Amino acid sequence: TDPNSSHELASLVECGDNALSLSVMLSMWPPEMHTPNAYENMVEQYETIFSVTRSYLEKKQNADGFIDLPNCWFKDLREVQGLPMEEIILLMPQFLAAGIGTTEGVIDWNILNLVNNVEKQDILYEELKSELDGSPFRKSANLPYLKACIRESHRLTPPGNAMTMRTQHQDFVTESGFEIPAGTVMWMAPYQVNRDPRYVQNSDKYEPERFLSAAVNVRKKDTTCPYSKQLDHGISKHPFSMGARGCLGRRAAELEIQALMVQLFSRYRVTANPPNQSFKRKQMTLSIPDPMPKVKLTKR
Repeated sequence: TDPNSSHELASLVECGDNALSLSVMLSMWPPEMHTPNAYENMVEQYETIFSVTRSYLEKKQNADGFIDLPNCWFKDLREVQGLPMEEIILLMPQFLAAGIGTTEGVIDWNILNLVNNVEKQDILYEELKSELDGSPFRKSANLPYLKACIRESHRLTPPGNAMTMRTQHQDFVTESGFEIPAGTVMWMAPYQVNRDPRYVQNSDKYEPERFLSAAVNVRKKDTTCPYSKQLDHGISKHPFSMGARGCLGRRAAELEIQALMVQLFSRYRVTANPPNQSFKRKQMTLSIPDPMPKVKLTKR
């Protein structure tokens, strides 16, 4: 392994984590909670990412200007989709955020939820065995229970306890009559909303079945609870947001999570070792289990 490449990779990972933490702070926290020179530090992290990426890709270009790498995102963006090299470099922070910082925490919670619900893990294994029969993950595979597990993990243990801070600039009254005075700082609270029994039955239980098509169709016809359909609203269904403001790294993150879970749970039964370990939900840039419980892998 080229030691210079290893150093560059370590630098990218560190800068990606730092840039994500600083951007979350600047966009979501009140100004009085910002660390000194936070904006300048964030710009410095991004400049390092751009510099390392540019240097690496320039080394990998052949005489015709194409990227001399096996099939990868860079190669597809440059040679298939025709993006200029500068645009690829500018996208690198989004790829890092999607592929490392945020995805790492989401994968931790997915694994932990299946470790704590081994009967659901066995259902997932049967689906993977039936659809893939030991072959690697492929995008075309029909894996509804896998996707339901990922979505249920996002609902029960979202990586962010609170998102998108806004200050209300004028008095406001909600449809239900709740008064919000001007100057109030408001946050979206996915953790609390997704555990609200008005929206979700058995809201504190891990039940991937709630996101299978049969359960979704039942909610569509439900006239007894005005809130139940909100679970299937577009914003609730897409944790990466939607439209022009959607996460650029969404597909990369989704495929990475699915591929890793296929590789892990098609090969091993994952259990807590020892059982009944305790942990807390620790809020960093995103939430993480602290400490991450130790697990045992048993070959299937």
